[in-house]
Amino acid sequence: MKSKKIDLLLVAGFTSNLFYSISYPIIHTICIKDLSSNLLSFSALLSSIFTIIITQIWLNHSEKLYKSFSVSLFIEGLSFGILLIAFLLGKITPSIYYLTDCILTSIITRNIISGGNRLKAIRYRDEDREVFDNKSTLYCNVASITGFGFSSFITLNTNIAFIFMWLGIVIDNFFYYIVYKKENKRY
Repeated sequence: MKSKKIDLLLVAGFTSNLFYSISYPIIHTICIKDLSSNLLSFSALLSSIFTIIITQIWLNHSEKLYKSFSVSLFIEGLSFGILLIAFLLGKITPSIYYLTDCILTSIITRNIISGGNRLKAIRYRDEDREVFDNKSTLYCNVASITGFGFSSFITLNTNIAFIFMWLGIVIDNFFYYIVYKKENKRY
């Protein structure tokens, strides 16, 4: 009997969604309670502008940027790790955490999403891509149901929630790094 290979990108999506959905309700509640609607709108505006710029750059320079995909994975984990430590040590407020998170997400994470799109285009062809996308949606939503269900009944300690959020990023990036190196031995 042939054994099925585990798709590490599906594991990455499931795991990061699980950590995210367990920690997001706590983090979001803490971070936005002191923000005005104007500041939230401005943050979303900046995120949208940065996302358009980064995406346009990827559309024009995908091959070149993809070569540095592994660096982006490392920089994201490091950047959010520094942000986490600053928050845990009380060096920044929850509001500053939120705003910085929005900027990092729209710049660094957007690069990773674009690089991940290229990685998936290389790895999955034709119907395989459709199957992957559908499985990814399924597994990520199962993880979200599990995590949000958990956080509906159990409230994590604030610091643990922030650590979980960071762990989700690092684990996701670790699996993407493994797949990137396997699929792109020339980089």
